[in-house]
Amino acid sequence: LHTLRSAGTLTLDDVVFHSATNGFARPIISFTFDDGWLSQYTTGLPLLCKYQVPATFFLISGYFGYPAYMYPNQVKTLIGDGEEIADHTVDHEDLAKLQPQRVQWELSYSQQTLQQLFGQKIVDFATPYGSYNEDVLQEARRLFESHRSADVGLNGPQDFDPYNIQCITYGDSTTTLDQYKQWIDQAIQT
Repeated sequence: LHTLRSAGTLTLDDVVFHSATNGFARPIISFTFDDGWLSQYTTGLPLLCKYQVPATFFLISGYFGYPAYMYPNQVKTLIGDGEEIADHTVDHEDLAKLQPQRVQWELSYSQQTLQQLFGQKIVDFATPYGSYNEDVLQEARRLFESHRSADVGLNGPQDFDPYNIQCITYGDSTTTLDQYKQWIDQAIQT
């Protein structure tokens, strides 16, 4: 962060601008889907469209066309229906276990691939397995406007960190509708 204190010129190189957030103006609940599974397209998308609920799909750029994963034309349908696409690496590796050069490649190559395939800027990122360290966050800050972790929790207006967006993950069928209602009520209150 640099404060400009006088008139003159400033030469910048290798800079990324991010919008500042001083909290939330209203409660926000987001729905996200990881990996780009075909079932997210065949089952999830029709429900999202039916109830007019937008979502973010974190896609593994190296998995397009693999059995059980979406094809690029299906991702284009997601985009056309108003869904956001975001980055989830090339190979879904545990980034905290990789060398910094490999982390850089996983994030930057995946982002470039998604941008080239779909013609839009990719600004959001989620780490596979929720596994990250400072090297991963440094690269995420360089390339993206946000990083969704798998750290469990709700994001409050006073402590919001766009590079550690916490979440509550749907894990199995034992989570009740009442539990979801409690989380939603808590999000609205806090």
